[in-house]
Amino acid sequence: MQTAGPVAVMQPRGDFWRFPRWTHLMYTRPLLKFLEKELDYDAIATSRVEVRVAAVDVGNGDLRVFTNAEITPKRLLASASLPLLFPMVEDGGRHYWDGGTVVNTPLQPAIEAGADDITTMLLSPVGAHDLPPPSNLWEAVARFYDLRQLGNLKQDLKHAEFINGLVAAGTADPAWHHIDFHIVSPRDTMGLTTILNFDAKLAHRLIAWGYDDGLAFLDAGLKDHRIEVQARVELEEAERRESSAAPRATWAGTLPGTDF
Repeated sequence: MQTAGPVAVMQPRGDFWRFPRWTHLMYTRPLLKFLEKELDYDAIATSRVEVRVAAVDVGNGDLRVFTNAEITPKRLLASASLPLLFPMVEDGGRHYWDGGTVVNTPLQPAIEAGADDITTMLLSPVGAHDLPPPSNLWEAVARFYDLRQLGNLKQDLKHAEFINGLVAAGTADPAWHHIDFHIVSPRDTMGLTTILNFDAKLAHRLIAWGYDDGLAFLDAGLKDHRIEVQARVELEEAERRESSAAPRATWAGTLPGTDF
């Protein structure tokens, strides 16, 4: 598969006379043609590797997860349609944006598929390292977006750790099982403009960067990410507070006018 350059992904709009009715800034027809040409969808449909692609229904806010046999060029495009920048994708009478709009790390589909060991690849070091405050507007916007997505991930991890606790205690639903989580994040931030830069040289550099970070993660022995550790710490603290709380007073006598 060839690497898509900027022109093969998006094109700016030129119909400025319609600006009051715009819902997006770029056209993505070039990317749709690229996806139609470069991928073998029959091979994806019959692959033994399970694939999940998420998009959000703009009408009702539901997260739609497409599986192997359901994946089409339009649905892949929908999963990459950033709101306001790219247009909504119409499919089956519904309109979709990127699933990351509501959840950037959709753990639930993986859990429902039966996964017992999940590795999540983050695109930002936010949450993994103590970073300096943003120094300009672009950095501030990028940090805001990263923190928002990080909050969703932390909540999902806390919920999953709670389920793991129930499984360990033998009080969980029989359908639930223990899940190990691993979070891999880059050592440095890529910056907001990098997300929209589709230059082939940058793509190869980012791939090499991710490969090195992945090796560092493996060399560390799959060490837990600080987000997961913090989730466990907060749960343990909550349990300690609950166990140390004074027991509620109980009534041991009888009330006037009663016979029990």
